Amino acid sequence: MCIGVGGSLDVISGLKQRAPGWIIKLNLEWLYRLIAEPSRFKRQLVLPRFVGLVIKSRFMGTKSK
Repeated sequence: MCIGVGGSLDVISGLKQRAPGWIIKLNLEWLYRLIAEPSRFKRQLVLPRFVGLVIKSRFMGTKSK
């Protein structure tokens, strides 16, 4: 099992601050981080493609022999 901790380590180590409470309540902390760190934007663009590939492999996966 794998658990993605992402920016949590940065917050725990004190390198980054968490988003304001109202943003956290709206589940938009990822958007706050994206705006606060524009260098992350290019990496985030590949996520929809990755999700699409996962869905495609799940429903159109290879047939077992």
